[in-house]
Amino acid sequence: MPKGRVPAGSGSIVAARAPVLLLAGGEDPLDPVANLHGWRRAFPNGRLVVVPAEGHGTIVSSCVQSIVARFVARGSVDGLDTACAAHVAPPPFLTG
Repeated sequence: MPKGRVPAGSGSIVAARAPVLLLAGGEDPLDPVANLHGWRRAFPNGRLVVVPAEGHGTIVSSCVQSIVARFVARGSVDGLDTACAAHVAPPPFLTG
């Protein structure tokens, strides 16, 4: 994947103070979890949820959908239970 370059002196990361829920698939080949290095600087009131068995489409899991619904209802990541994400089964592999 090509990487962009930020010109020197263009400024630093601006931190978002709003609560942010970041979702990442542990098996995402297009946007791996490693790309989120340093996310906490930009989102100090955020929470990163890694779904180990998923790729790019973590939202298809009912577990992740319930996490998102609770986050939206609460408006906060504080105390958000995300334990089910560790137990999401990988999608079936089918051949035609």
